[in-house]
Amino acid sequence: MNLSTILVLICTATIGYSHKTPLPGPDNWDRLPEAQHKIILERETVSTVPSGTISGIIFAFHGCLQYVTQFGFASTACPTCHGTPEVMTLVYKAVQRGYAVVAVGAHRGGDKWRCYETHWPPEEHNEISGIIKVMKHIMTERKWWHLPRYAFGSSSGGCVALELALRFPLQGVASMLMGLHLNTLGEALQPRNPHNGHVWDHPPVIILRTLQDEDSVIERVNRTLIALHNQGALTQKIELQPYLLTPHFFAERMRGVDAEVSQKIFARLQDIDVINKDGLCIWKKCENCWDPLYEKMKSALWDLFPQWEDLYYDAAFKEMLWASEGVHETTSEYTDDIIDFFETRASTMPILAADHPALHAEHESVDATAFLGSPKQAQSHVSDVQRPNHHRRRTMG
Repeated sequence: MNLSTILVLICTATIGYSHKTPLPGPDNWDRLPEAQHKIILERETVSTVPSGTISGIIFAFHGCLQYVTQFGFASTACPTCHGTPEVMTLVYKAVQRGYAVVAVGAHRGGDKWRCYETHWPPEEHNEISGIIKVMKHIMTERKWWHLPRYAFGSSSGGCVALELALRFPLQGVASMLMGLHLNTLGEALQPRNPHNGHVWDHPPVIILRTLQDEDSVIERVNRTLIALHNQGALTQKIELQPYLLTPHFFAERMRGVDAEVSQKIFARLQDIDVINKDGLCIWKKCENCWDPLYEKMKSALWDLFPQWEDLYYDAAFKEMLWASEGVHETTSEYTDDIIDFFETRASTMPILAADHPALHAEHESVDATAFLGSPKQAQSHVSDVQRPNHHRRRTMG
């Protein structure tokens, strides 16, 4: 039986659920609560919490060359935030469905590419164990231990979400554009606490992949799906597909852009051949085309966004346009599919909370008594691990 046949047997169809959360558009961004920025144990966090009943927590992890502060808009509570359209639309949809979104960054911002450190076994390094400390700190502080918790990550962050499930109980995991490291796949993917030997079932996993990716990434995703299936985990995949752009597309996703400006953006991008006559972005993600097309686009839209770089519109358009091509870029297009997967596939999972202290104890300085109500505060004593410099293509964001 070849690899393709095995993958078809594991997951045979793209998910098709009934939920369709409306896009924010120019009039509804005020329905999104203000994001809260906080440094916890040498990691940046940005949290957006629904004003009403909370259905669960989605811990979010960004890709390389991205920032935690893309998960919130600038405000007094998050002055350094610069939310980008796809990420913020993802946050908006999740919050409208009742989920708190908590983005957790890499230790001290990560390496020079702003990537997370992911190694195996994770307890020999400070990334996964440090993230667990932060999660436990937040759940203790906010009294969230009774809530379902999920992990979502894109690219580098997707690998973090998958590794996190092997060391901390979650109700579900979503990885966009990434699988586990190949050396991790050589291990038995049994979630466990290495300090006390306790084990638990692997949570359901949904992986969103694109076939317009590097061969090495496609290989990692495919082998991860097979390994998780062999471990007995429930798995599902979604193939990222290109989608059409319309004259209203930018107003639907960009805060502060109305229908008139959106139509101008669309028309000008068609004039410079970034969008074709059918409404498809034809700006394939590659090393040699980005710079000249970016300068061309910047000139075409300059009068609409005079503070272009200060307001991060360069990153915003890169994110939206590349995502629409179905390539290696974070997209909000499948947010409802992810949450539907969490709710339908993970809803029967037990809530592994403070009444299961053995599953959480001894990972780090926030121990069982801390999350059961003790005033003890976590302190990080793990030294830095410097990731070796290496070449990463811009396509790996």
